[in-house]
Amino acid sequence: MTQAVAKQESILDRVQNLTPEQQEGVLNFIDFLQFKGQKQDVNQKKCRKWADIQGKAPYPLVGEDAQIWVSRNRREETENRELYLRSNYED
Repeated sequence: MTQAVAKQESILDRVQNLTPEQQEGVLNFIDFLQFKGQKQDVNQKKCRKWADIQGKAPYPLVGEDAQIWVSRNRREETENRELYLRSNYED
């Protein structure tokens, strides 16, 4: 505990000897470090393994096989893209 207090006093002494602009830079750096620490905490919470959620949704999830859904959506997007391109070149 006394080491932590000594470090705090050392930091405070050093910051007090800086110009106001340098002190602002130190505060910005501290904010950055705190944000970086929070960001890592969030990333650690989001990390999951697929095996943890395997089988949680019923099959088929929305009443349709996944491969059929993917194939249909790809076909529809290709048709839409071709129609869009044709309409742009015909004008």
